[in-house]
Amino acid sequence: MKKTEENLIFASVIFIILLMTGTGFAGQKIKKQTTGNDIDSQIFTNQADKKTQQKKRFIVNNDNTVLDTRTGLMWAAEDNGTDIGWADAKKYCENYKGGGYSNWRMPNIKELEGIDIGNLDGYMPDCSAGEWSVYITNSIILTCCCLWASDTLNSSAGIFNFNYGNWGWYHQANVHYVRVLPVRNKK
Repeated sequence: MKKTEENLIFASVIFIILLMTGTGFAGQKIKKQTTGNDIDSQIFTNQADKKTQQKKRFIVNNDNTVLDTRTGLMWAAEDNGTDIGWADAKKYCENYKGGGYSNWRMPNIKELEGIDIGNLDGYMPDCSAGEWSVYITNSIILTCCCLWASDTLNSSAGIFNFNYGNWGWYHQANVHYVRVLPVRNKK
């Protein structure tokens, strides 16, 4: 086995460990709730308000797109559905024709971070085997936890982890647990 392949496998294993433990990423959010009757009812009220705001914020169109009214970005209603490397993910976005539009692109980290909903009701994606959830609006379907971003650093690219609500760098050739979600400006 070549040294490059060994390094790639090692980096993949490390990434998966970090992914599953939620450590080692920049901007990590910790999802903890305190207990106590008064605090629990306050959390419930705040979450109910956030759910209402979320429904108003994300408009589901009948053309398999979702409009984020806060940012003006239009998102594909679901990711590509399978593991994918960064270069192929970029091509996927550039060739995507959802909603009859042709000006789709790969989102950047800040845009992905903007659709993370914190610890509101998440759902379990296909690849989690029922063990963990992603925290993104229910209007957008993710089949795994992580999405590629257009941001790059040498041979790495940004990914956003919707299970932990954080982002990090991942080698562009790696494919494990990573999908892509096309985005376009509404205009």
